[in-house]
Amino acid sequence: MQKNIKAQDAFLGDFKIVEIEGSVFLKWEIKAGNTCDGVRVYRSADNIFFEEIGRIEGVCGSPFSSVTYEFTDTTPLLNRNSFYRLELGNLGYSNVLNIVIIDFSKNNFRIFPNPAVEFTKVYFKNPSQQTSLVELFKLNGQKVFEKRTTEYEITIPISAFEAAVYLIRISDSEGKVFVNAKLIKKSR
Repeated sequence: MQKNIKAQDAFLGDFKIVEIEGSVFLKWEIKAGNTCDGVRVYRSADNIFFEEIGRIEGVCGSPFSSVTYEFTDTTPLLNRNSFYRLELGNLGYSNVLNIVIIDFSKNNFRIFPNPAVEFTKVYFKNPSQQTSLVELFKLNGQKVFEKRTTEYEITIPISAFEAAVYLIRISDSEGKVFVNAKLIKKSR
């Protein structure tokens, strides 16, 4: 039996995922008037092959009112894309949602890809969303990139840069440097 991949459109009022202290928190709502026989939670590293990581047994939903469900993945994939979807019993599958959980256990930052060709992403701790200055320098001290952000990640386009080693520096709004790191730009 082919299951409808668009169950979310007809049966889910909301489906979202967020990171909470290194875990992935999933929350969804089954619209009033819909019921299913259990919910299975799936995760994938490549958006192709999914493995079941959790299950809510029994009848889900209600013929009379919307019902909200929650699931926490306490052992998420780290430092790469993670894809999540739900199987709503006989109703079908939800849309796939994507999240990246960065492991800051060794440093206050992560850079990847590194080495890189087209771009690199820098992830850093910024829980209070303060303004940070991200700078990229050649080894001779010449600044080749600068951007202020209140986010915890930034994409640096490097395709136009020559293949070399660069220095990334991130400082807070008071000028205190909290990240010094190397980036390797590879040629195509």
